Amino acid sequence: MRDAYRRGAGNEWTDRDGIPAKFCAAHSSSALVANSFVPFARYPGDFEAFGLSGFGEPELEAICPTGLRGTPPHLDVLLRGDSHVLAIESKCTEYLAEKVATFSPAYDTLRGSRFEPAWEGVYDALLRDPRRFSPLDAGQLVKHYLGLRNSCGACGLTLAYLYWEPRNANAEIFWRHRDALTRFSESVADSSVRFVSASYLDLWRAWQRRGIPWLDLHVEGLLARYHVEV
Repeated sequence: MRDAYRRGAGNEWTDRDGIPAKFCAAHSSSALVANSFVPFARYPGDFEAFGLSGFGEPELEAICPTGLRGTPPHLDVLLRGDSHVLAIESKCTEYLAEKVATFSPAYDTLRGSRFEPAWEGVYDALLRDPRRFSPLDAGQLVKHYLGLRNSCGACGLTLAYLYWEPRNANAEIFWRHRDALTRFSESVADSSVRFVSASYLDLWRAWQRRGIPWLDLHVEGLLARYHVEV
């Protein structure tokens, strides 16, 4: 785990000027990922999510280049099977701030090759209105899609979006985020890359229903740590 975060471009594991690493923050999305998925490195055969299973050990901070220059997309979790790849983008509190999509002009060179019509339509919509899906970070999801198609295009691909919510998720920002996610999902439904989403609570409850003793204990710890009010 340490090696994965030291390799990544987010400086998650690095203290700076006396300030603890971002990974140490209570709201760290990387810590949420690690706490949720690292135990499956020991029990990869027990992993199941979004109707998929049969993967090897999960990869954290997986680098999936788009083919363009610059910092490549980093997927929070990547799971590879014989016929399918599951990529997971995780959010903790990041969506509580507005998101503005930005793309370098180089992304236009991927038209007609990496882009499918549905995703190119989202890309064009974000060029016209960079806040179209805010507070969902739709620009980042487009880049992750392109990285997956470039790096793992021979397999069936699923891009999953996992998000944390507090126990009392009744403020406007939470329903705006869910609404944006619904609109985004509908926009990319006609794609060879399956796009799915769920809250972490939904995922953890699904794990509990499987009746695996070690996984039950694991979920109990996750709920104690993250199923809180704000």
